[in-house]
Amino acid sequence: MAEPSPTPCLLRSGRTKPPAPSTAPVTTLSPVQSRPQRDRTHWPGAVPLDDVPIQQLSDSKLARALVENKVVLELPDTWWINPDTGLHQKCVAIPVLAYNEKKYAYLNAEILEPSDLREPTELQLLISYGKWNLRALLGINFRFPKTLRDIRLSARTKVLATAIRHWSALGGATSLTSGESHMDNSGLLSRSSHEWRDDFSSGPFEDPADNTVWSAHVLASAADADYLSTVDTLEPDPKSHSQAMKHPRLKPFWLKAEDGEMAGLWDRGCLRKVLTSELTEDERKHIFRSKFHYKIKCSGRTGKVTKCKASVVVLGNHMTQGKDYLDAFAPVPRTTAGRVVMALAAGGCRNIHSLDITQVFIQSEWQCLPEGNPSQIFIHPPDGVTEERGVVYEVLKPLYCIPNSALALHFTPDDFIKSQGFVAAGFEDSVWVCEPNEVYREQLIVSAHIDDLLVSCADLPTLNMFKAAFLSHFDGTDDGQLTEYLVCKVIIDSHGNLTLRQSAYVERILCTYDAWDSHSVCTPLEPGKRLTKKDSPDFVDPTLHHCYRGFVCHLSFLVQMTQPDLAFAFS
Repeated sequence: MAEPSPTPCLLRSGRTKPPAPSTAPVTTLSPVQSRPQRDRTHWPGAVPLDDVPIQQLSDSKLARALVENKVVLELPDTWWINPDTGLHQKCVAIPVLAYNEKKYAYLNAEILEPSDLREPTELQLLISYGKWNLRALLGINFRFPKTLRDIRLSARTKVLATAIRHWSALGGATSLTSGESHMDNSGLLSRSSHEWRDDFSSGPFEDPADNTVWSAHVLASAADADYLSTVDTLEPDPKSHSQAMKHPRLKPFWLKAEDGEMAGLWDRGCLRKVLTSELTEDERKHIFRSKFHYKIKCSGRTGKVTKCKASVVVLGNHMTQGKDYLDAFAPVPRTTAGRVVMALAAGGCRNIHSLDITQVFIQSEWQCLPEGNPSQIFIHPPDGVTEERGVVYEVLKPLYCIPNSALALHFTPDDFIKSQGFVAAGFEDSVWVCEPNEVYREQLIVSAHIDDLLVSCADLPTLNMFKAAFLSHFDGTDDGQLTEYLVCKVIIDSHGNLTLRQSAYVERILCTYDAWDSHSVCTPLEPGKRLTKKDSPDFVDPTLHHCYRGFVCHLSFLVQMTQPDLAFAFS
């Protein structure tokens, strides 16, 4: 395979290769169609701008960060020859496209100056290969930056990038140098914050109101603050309250989620304040720590953030069976059961709707447990909640991570659903069937997966009747016809055919492990390749080991839901 030219390449539409002096470090390629065409306006997953050293960033991630934030690059005269004059000349370019071709990463940059070129012209830069590469150019422009902060990627650069797009759309010309712009005469940079928010309409959230809050927080940040054009939904969920509060853009959403969670616990009578001085010595043995569990919930249809969820969880791993709880087993339907319910709906021309129960655990009751609860449980307030000294909370209803909470969660809706005439479907205790009776004139099938319910019935009024009865007993939302199930997109066409897709989930996996540009292969290994114990290294890279385990875990869910054809390679 021929190696690429180590010098900046000139890309031009519909123009033949002009002669260049032999001393010029430039190779001319034409036409532009000789390289793979990509959508310049979108690259899945924004690159986080943090304190990670540039040397540790992969070539693809570095190029994507520069394209996303429109970092202006200035090429010295020894790097570029004007194709119209054939003379060495300085030029200013702005990144427009990052892509991989074979084993090399490239960045294409549109030349802004000189602005009198006969045709729109782009430069093709290799990221690391050769003498004239992008990393070397960053060293020249920004005095060998160590992190992305050092090349001034901030909220200000995003405003300039947005201004460039507006200015170009209006047909204007601009004079740019590295890190600054001279466009104030156009009035673009003098726009107010609420005017700039219109440019963030494609933010990370599905809810436009959340995007407005997010955009305002970004625009209000300091000039040297980190900036993300969109929230990277692949970012790991915060492990603690302090970690959640350090996020520059999601902090207000985590605070809102914490306040909503605590308000729900108090409104539903789940907690009661108690002074430790009032507890007996035996009761003090049942005081446990608690914390907020954070989760960025994404849509299976769009991959965007639906909400930032914070739940109070009890550190139940310190509880003792027989003293704090008796039984922890709770039936949960397998993914096969959910697919069977959907298959019956598609094959029998049945309606299938979904219900979501709000704060599902605390709507359960200890009294529903056959053996009851053996002792009182108390918790310390979670980090982020301010309380007086010596105050603990008595837990009056099941909370997340108490070992027998899941069992109480099963029996509470189970009692109500069976009171409506349903019976368990065979060995699946979380799937119920109701044959036609005096109340419901058509057969109903209900499947529960923690707080998500599937309800299927051929008669829509009968289905609506059951949903109304269920939501009158439990707080929840009626999501209508099924569109998502366990992070899978559900498509139901006009003929009743039902399709499950995980496109957004797959995209997130590939972007997480930097495999978006990888090519598919027929076999996971080279034919005839044999792996033995001798091939194992003496020391396993912990980062690689963590990455491998995470990738296998993500593939497991993919194989179970929509891609059984990957089962052999996965196993």
